[in-house]
Amino acid sequence: MPIGLNLSEDKRHVASANQGSRVKQVGTMGKHVGVWVVALVLGACSGESAEMAANAKPGQSTYNEACISCHNPGISGAPRLGDTDAWQARIAKGRQALVNSTINGLNSMPAKGMCWRCSNEDLGNAVDYILEQSGVSSGR
Repeated sequence: MPIGLNLSEDKRHVASANQGSRVKQVGTMGKHVGVWVVALVLGACSGESAEMAANAKPGQSTYNEACISCHNPGISGAPRLGDTDAWQARIAKGRQALVNSTINGLNSMPAKGMCWRCSNEDLGNAVDYILEQSGVSSGR
């Protein structure tokens, strides 16, 4: 018999039964926690959440898909995201001129930045996103 444990046979049975019931309660609670975790994960992945995130900054998803590869590193003279001076000079021509350059292409930039599924509105939103992130007002 272990030191300090002096239980009669009946008390051992009761203690053992109580311990089993505690394990069962924890096990049941564990099942419910798992259900909640799954529900939270599925809720976070729902289309509604993704749509809300996209609407927060509508041009960001288009920028990330079509513009980031050239405008983040400044490839082939592309004005970099966040370069206020470069974007200030371009917005001086007007927002619509920037959007038209995005749609039709300009210098090394291909038409639509090769985002063939992007609408003209998507591209305009990307221009607005770039200007906003660069600290330049689109005048819109």
